Amino acid sequence: MTPLGSGRSLSIHESQSRLWENMIGRTKSFSELLQPLLSEHIEGFRDVTAGQLYAYLTHIQKQPLRVEADELSYHLHIIIRFELETALSDGSLAVKDLPEAWNEKYRNYLGIDPVSEAEGVLQDIHWSMGAIGYFPTYSIGTALSAVLQNRMISDGLSVATAAADPRGFERVSAWLAERIHKYGAIRTLKQTLADLNTGLSAAPLLDYLSEKYADAADRK
Repeated sequence: MTPLGSGRSLSIHESQSRLWENMIGRTKSFSELLQPLLSEHIEGFRDVTAGQLYAYLTHIQKQPLRVEADELSYHLHIIIRFELETALSDGSLAVKDLPEAWNEKYRNYLGIDPVSEAEGVLQDIHWSMGAIGYFPTYSIGTALSAVLQNRMISDGLSVATAAADPRGFERVSAWLAERIHKYGAIRTLKQTLADLNTGLSAAPLLDYLSEKYADAADRK
């Protein structure tokens, strides 16, 4: 396989999934697209409005499971894992003490007491399969997805309203294919961002979250 046939990094890989999952999948326009389909095929959704679906997808609440976390608290879940795996790697934390260390961090960071190890330290597959150091790529990838979204907006492509455009998904896919996918692993992330006249920063993600969740308390 040539470098064209593989991805450049896990962070770039995650940026693609996080962009579709959050910046398109958790939007009003996507909720408006999805609601009629859910209503048609799933009886329990027949009385659910698009507004209610969007409120659910963007609801902020304490959640012990990373994969169920909202966009804001998700990165605290990542920080917890990064700090724990760093401590495991440098020897300052023994494996036998990991469950309690996990629970303590969840209490301190999120105000949550996991009720079991299945809800706590055993909820992810990463460490058991040897994927030490993977978790930060989710947050780095999310930050990168916000950078890419800003660049798309500069190019006249609205990610947040893509679902409202009959060709919106196609346009987003085409932009990503031309700017990211076709290079595979040939270019570094730095080279890719330089070609887009931008750089990796948390600022676009913070701006995106601040704007999107400014009225979060009013959503019911």
